[in-house]
Amino acid sequence: MPSDKRTQLAKLGADTLAMALLDLATCNEDAESVVDRLLASPKENAKSFKARLSSLKRRRHFITWGESGAYAHELASILEDLKASVTKSCAGVEAVAAFYQADTYIFDKTDDSNGSIGNVFKFNAADLFVLYASGCEEKEWLVDLVIKLNQKNGYGVRDVLFEKMSKYLPEHLMRSAVEKLWRLAESEGDKYALAFAIADLAEQLKDPALLEAAKRAASDGELSTAAIIEIAKLHFQCGDSAMALTWIERVPADMSFMEHERDDGRRWTCPANAI
Repeated sequence: MPSDKRTQLAKLGADTLAMALLDLATCNEDAESVVDRLLASPKENAKSFKARLSSLKRRRHFITWGESGAYAHELASILEDLKASVTKSCAGVEAVAAFYQADTYIFDKTDDSNGSIGNVFKFNAADLFVLYASGCEEKEWLVDLVIKLNQKNGYGVRDVLFEKMSKYLPEHLMRSAVEKLWRLAESEGDKYALAFAIADLAEQLKDPALLEAAKRAASDGELSTAAIIEIAKLHFQCGDSAMALTWIERVPADMSFMEHERDDGRRWTCPANAI
């Protein structure tokens, strides 16, 4: 068990562990990076983060499928440099935003068929963003930053900043974000993409009416079977089983597409009538 090993290692003492780590660092680049990060000051780690991020943008070598796992590990390591350098939350947000803004340079020169590189953005970077955004007091600025970031989201990895918005913003500011997204969609934005962002927020806000409006905006007023089932699920999650069943029953009984999801919906909205 990891916890048991940690306890056992702790008993060995700092000197023993330091020597072991230094020995490991002499033959392993990852271990050497960890040692350098631990010994560096926050300012030095910040410099390392910026230098490594700039290096990514200049890289000409194409990362093949076989190299993508190691490259993803390198990207995660860059984020660890960032984590070891940040002393102010809002500065951390800006730094993670800079990492997201490098996504085009990264994905243009990689084969990410296995999704390992995308996962660094969707998990490592997103978790770090949430960590810093939660402590940043400039909440209105955060709303505008996330919206601005998602206006250039060619590879789709920035969506996660909307998907996790409830973790770092209060409800009234999430609704402010929705209003800004609607205005943007009506003026110059990508209405389809913005509607999906609004749908993400609707689910977090537990607002079925907003989810319906977003789904209709994404499909010129029509609702797909998948959208109907999503709306039904949200009504159910909000405690309105009757309305959820009403929505589920909009799906024709003889339709084979998403038949399993439709029948599941009938089960959880009306257990007595389980199919």
